[in-house]
Amino acid sequence: MDEITVYEKALALLARREHTEIELLRKLKARHAPPSLITKTLQRLKQEGFLSHARFAEAYVRMRYQAGFGPQRIALELHERGVEPHYQTSFLHSISPEEWKEKLTELWQKKFNGKTPANASEKAKQMRFFYGRGFTLDQIKQVIN
Repeated sequence: MDEITVYEKALALLARREHTEIELLRKLKARHAPPSLITKTLQRLKQEGFLSHARFAEAYVRMRYQAGFGPQRIALELHERGVEPHYQTSFLHSISPEEWKEKLTELWQKKFNGKTPANASEKAKQMRFFYGRGFTLDQIKQVIN
């Protein structure tokens, strides 16, 4: 596999959606690209502006927010994908606390029909569900109580 082929494969992946360096590295390795060419290609893509952590973080935060995930879970997923911390926080803060609360309320209505928990075990069940989705305890308490 030559340098042009690796570059074209990387561009094809980026044409479908934004990726981080870690994701592209993993996908190009799976396509049996030589490590030295992968490194060169990633550097070239960054220089040309095709590979951007800022664009990835912005798109990823919006996508996961729409899917009903909270800020803690999204931050963890961004970290796992190699996104720098300042991009994580800046795009997570672009969603206001009111928007997070609205999303959590929407999920609560959908999952639990907006029913206030009848007992402690029901409350714990609801809290665990939302905590697993990545919402903070303060956010969850505001909606459930």
